[in-house]
Amino acid sequence: MQFTFPPYIEGIFYSFIFLLATGPSFFYLISLSMKKGFESGVLFAFGIIASDIFIVSTIYYGLGSLLETNMFKLVFNCIGGVILFVLGIRFILDNSENENKNNLIENGTKGFENCLKGFLMNITNPFAFFVWLTLHATLSQTHPEFRKLDVLLFFVGLFASITIMEVSKAFLANKIGGIITSSLLVKLHKLLGLFFVGAGCKLIFSFVQIFKNDFL
Repeated sequence: MQFTFPPYIEGIFYSFIFLLATGPSFFYLISLSMKKGFESGVLFAFGIIASDIFIVSTIYYGLGSLLETNMFKLVFNCIGGVILFVLGIRFILDNSENENKNNLIENGTKGFENCLKGFLMNITNPFAFFVWLTLHATLSQTHPEFRKLDVLLFFVGLFASITIMEVSKAFLANKIGGIITSSLLVKLHKLLGLFFVGAGCKLIFSFVQIFKNDFL
């Protein structure tokens, strides 16, 4: 079956799915850009993109079936749940209204810290795995004629477009952050913390259910 558009153009079309992504990493990116500045948000976004590339590489190297096993889900839910829960508690307890917006990018170590946060937060989001597994299945069914080069070009277009979207989110959030008072930002952080705690509890509950059903 022939395809109408070049693979990289189709990749750009598919990237608009990620405009609807509103998981923990999305909210943290917005919050970080508002509070710490544009550079911090961009570095965090690069961590998100790196984790997506890792997930896609894992799937396309034949390990996609491993991601659907109960053992993987057990470990994933446990680690992800704890990370999100602890992060949520930190946000709830955060009362720093007068923090310097640029203090997180003081050196290379802090920059790496933002990238690592983006990587870990996105990779502990079940929605990310679901989206990439679904995209892999859809691409295999709709374009069985794609060669390895076509798949590579598809993902080049996809990730180039996603990068622009993530950087744009950081830029817009930083601009909005400039007109929001510190006290309001603290309140937003507490709401964000409650969201993270809820997401973490959901993963921990899933961990308990899987452990009870399959290992007891």
